[in-house]
Formats: sequence, structure tokens, C-alpha cells
Amino acid sequence: MATQTALSNARNRRAPRETKTVSNLVGNIEKRGFSLDSAKCFDEELELPSRKTFRLSDILTENVVCNWTSTQFDAHTKRLALHVWDAVDNADELLVCYGSSQKENKYVPVNPSIFTKMSDYIIAGFGQTNSQDRKTQVISYLQSSLENKLNRVRARYNAKFGKSQSEQAAIWLHDELMKGEASELKSHPLNFNSSNVSGEDAPNFSGTPNYDGSGDDVDDSIDIEGC
Repeated sequence: MATQTALSNARNRRAPRETKTVSNLVGNIEKRGFSLDSAKCFDEELELPSRKTFRLSDILTENVVCNWTSTQFDAHTKRLALHVWDAVDNADELLVCYGSSQKENKYVPVNPSIFTKMSDYIIAGFGQTNSQDRKTQVISYLQSSLENKLNRVRARYNAKFGKSQSEQAAIWLHDELMKGEASELKSHPLNFNSSNVSGEDAPNFSGTPNYDGSGDDVDDSIDIEGC
């Protein structure tokens, strides 16, 4: 009896473990190319914290999506997210002011509804079932991709203008939003045909009421959540 138990335990140790990907757990439907026609009914206007707007159809064209497939859903969804945030980076000089989470206390957070609307578009485009698990997965990819992009944008901005100046820029945006109708920020669509304004041509927010040009650290107690 003891010998049989030992042999059984040995076989169990040698048995390969099944590796489950996130896509398998949420029921991936494979061999579906990205369909702009299927996605277009979810092509809603997305508003950024600066009141600038865009639609995914402004960025995702036939030439962009032609090689994406649901068979590589994870990799191609991440590639899609990166492509979108790269395009926003090229068109919006205020991207440096944004935060990817509502928990941000130094930057102005992106409204969570953006991620929800984007996930609906992506899931439909890849021909997947819009389950809660699938939506959660896609939103996670979108948030993570945006956070990585924002870290690079802030580093680039601070390298050009000085330590913590990305935080000063966020304070400027927060104060403008608090002005309501008196703010110089007006709602308008992003122009994706413009050159990169958040990189080499990024504006310096010196001269604004809350910018002293010192480059000192911003007080961590400043709370700009919910803007």
C-alpha cells in the first residue's frame, strides 16, 4: 500500500501543470480579425481631463488594424492601446498633466468611463463576448498602457523643464478646470494631423498663477481627485 502511494505521488509530481492564460479564462474566440464595422457602434466621443475629445475611429484605420487578430488577443490589444496613447501623446500637449487612476493626488485623473467605452469598442472589434471578465481584462490593459506612457511623458517633460515640472503643469490644469466657464480650456476635438506637441514642442507652464519656475517639489497634500 505504501509503495502504491509513493508511486502515485511520483506520477503526480511529474505530471505537467496546465498553464491558463487570461484569454483562456475569459473564453477567447480565435481567428477573428479586427473589424472596424463591428466596432463602430461603440465609437463614442471620449473626453480627456483638459476637455479635449477624440474618437477611436480618428486613430484606428484599416491600415492600422489589418494585422490584428483575436488569436493573439492579449498581445494585439496591448499593441492597440499603445498605438492609441502614442497618437494622443502626439496630439495633446496636456497629456503630461493626466493621471491614469482616480487615486492620483498629483495629476488630474482620466475619467474611468474612457476605459469602459474603449473596452467596448475593442471587444466588439475583435468579435469577442462582452463579458465582465473580458471587460475587466481589457480595461486593465488600457490603464497599464496609459500609466507606462504617462511615466515616459513626465520623464521627458521634466528632463526639458526641470524636476517636478510635470506636477506643476498638473496644478495649472487643475486650477483652470476649477474656473469653470471662465477657464481658457474649451472643449474641442484633438487634431491627429498635427506634429508632436507634447515632445519637443511641449509648452512650459511658467507664467501661470501657480507656477514659480523654481522646480521645487510639489506638496503631496494637494488633492486633485475627481476633476
